[in-house]
Amino acid sequence: MSGLAMTMSFNWTLQHPLKLAVLELGGTLSSPALRQAHEAVNAIADWHTDYNLLVLLDDSVRTGSLDLEEMEAHRAYMLDWNRTNRTNPHPRTAMICSDALKRSMARLWALVTDDSWPIEIAIFADCEAAITWLNEKRVETPG
Repeated sequence: MSGLAMTMSFNWTLQHPLKLAVLELGGTLSSPALRQAHEAVNAIADWHTDYNLLVLLDDSVRTGSLDLEEMEAHRAYMLDWNRTNRTNPHPRTAMICSDALKRSMARLWALVTDDSWPIEIAIFADCEAAITWLNEKRVETPG
């Protein structure tokens, strides 16, 4: 499913053998557009809440419209969205950014998550490393 919100484009694809939902983002990111993109996955008939998520930020992505206040509001939204829509025991989200500056900004986003987050986030420069990480077996550590 694809859509356009403001000047941001998005496209969802599901890779069932990998239990993976792929979200491709382009254009200018904004909190309302990112919310629309995440809500759109629920309209896909074969979406499964136990899938891991791979977010691809293409080279056209611009992040200038996300200020700190918007990032905090989006963080709260994503926390709720992930709790509702990610039901596998240890969900992971991998973000792929080919550009070093965008990877740094994505890492900043990952830093606003904390122990209350139901997901693990990692940032990668390429798809192969991200898929490898998403498919790693995780060992439970006693808490």
